[in-house]
Amino acid sequence: MIETENTENSAQETTQRKIKAIRYNTDKYWNCYAIADAETGEILDDAQGYGYKTAQNAYRCWYYKHRDKSKDKEKRKKEYKIKDWLKIHRKDIEQDLQDTQWYYIKDGIGEINTEVMKNILKEHNLVLPETFTAFDLLKYCKKQNLWL
Repeated sequence: MIETENTENSAQETTQRKIKAIRYNTDKYWNCYAIADAETGEILDDAQGYGYKTAQNAYRCWYYKHRDKSKDKEKRKKEYKIKDWLKIHRKDIEQDLQDTQWYYIKDGIGEINTEVMKNILKEHNLVLPETFTAFDLLKYCKKQNLWL
């Protein structure tokens, strides 16, 4: 048995429909949230009957499930291009990045930023392709735990 009650969260419009997080009770759990259609009240997502602990988590899950997946493809393409570029140029910049990171940690400066990455690339006369930037390269290296 599901009892629904409106929360103070206003309805938010997605590309397909207006949604809102509602509070409801299940047989197992109390004070759960689900995503419902703002106009009809139909429950669209309730975490397989378990509900979400907070309205924010319900919205977060809904938007993740209904995100624009074409952006994910673009992101993967960019990562593949960075990976290919690193296969060729990794040896050129690896030691400088490791040394710089060592001094930054030792002196308590923090992390390597985009400007440092640009300077290291400039020292080695390396030019990045137009498909990604020094920021993208640095972000990829941090994500993959390469030197940083």
